[in-house]
This record gives sequence, C-alpha cells and structure tokens, in this order.
Amino acid sequence: MQEQNSYSSTGRLLKRKKPDETDAELLNQKKSLRPRVKNPTLTSGKLAGSKFKSRRCILKRNVQKIRSPEPSIFCVNQTYHNGSLIQIGDIVSLVDYDGGTFFAQIRGLMQDNIGDTCCVLSWLAPKPEYIEDCSKFEPSKFRVALEEDVLRFIESVKFVCSCPSEYFQPIATPHHILSGAYNYHTGTLKSIIDSEIN
Repeated sequence: MQEQNSYSSTGRLLKRKKPDETDAELLNQKKSLRPRVKNPTLTSGKLAGSKFKSRRCILKRNVQKIRSPEPSIFCVNQTYHNGSLIQIGDIVSLVDYDGGTFFAQIRGLMQDNIGDTCCVLSWLAPKPEYIEDCSKFEPSKFRVALEEDVLRFIESVKFVCSCPSEYFQPIATPHHILSGAYNYHTGTLKSIIDSEIN
C-alpha cells in the first residue's frame, strides 16, 4: 500500500506516522530532514542561537566623545572680505574717531580655526609736499612711515587697491618665516587682541 503524505500550509511535505512506527523513530527521521547550514537565518524575528536585541539598544550605546579642536592661529597669504580678495601688500584705509582717513599696507594676515582674520599693518604717511592733499591715495604721494606689530581685525579696514608694482614690498628679515599651516599661537585672535588691549 502506498504511503500517504500530506502538505503543510507552507507547502512542506509532512510524513505520516505508520501504525507500527514508534514516536522515537519518527522523531529521528524528522531530525534528518532538517537543513544543516553554518549561517543560521532569521526565524520569527530573531537569530538562531543568539539573544534578540530590540531597537532600543541603539539608544543605549556608549557614544564616543569627539574632542573639540584646539584653537590655533596660522599665517595666510590672502583672504576674502566683503567680496574682495585681500592679499599681503594691498593698500587699505582706516577711519579714526574724528573721521580722519589713514592709509596703510597689509604686512601680514593671520587666521584662526574659528574663522576670524586679523592683519598687521605698515602705516603710510604722505610726503611733505603732499601733506595738504592726502585725502585720496596715490602711490607717488605716500611712503612707509611706521610698522606696527598690533593685530587688527580685518573688519576694521577697507580695501583701497592692490600693491603697485613699484611700491613697498614686505621687508626682508634674517629670520626664516614659515607659511601655510604654521601654528603661530595656541589660542584665538580675539584672546590675543583682548590681552594686548588690557
């Protein structure tokens, strides 16, 4: 007599128990029909042989703290301010409390990782024969008068013109000056300016 088999709801072939077959023999046959794979698949929403973890464990993970960057200042050759490209050697103007206009040349530019930019100026004075007519800048009427080592915010100056070809260039120095990402000082430009004022 042909053995009668039935199918489950998943379409898997189920073997019926014979009248003279014990439960142990039927269990051994079922075990032999099980697939044996190294990588277990997901069964009922969990990994076989591992503890199920819900999505809440993502919120309870230990988050690694990122160190805040150390403030540093470095020298730059150029920067953008109010839509203008300002370079070392450019001529700028400053206005004092009384409304007087003074001209200077940028001798150096410094920037910190916050984004603040400062400049070091060389003041330009009119020649004696042009003292009365110095409201507008003309290279032939001015000369370098004073060099200062005070940092001034780039917002306090106004771009006038680029450095004329026959005009003053940065001073040659016996000391070797590094350019690029050279850390000039550990701090911010604002802290240095505040310390100089105080």
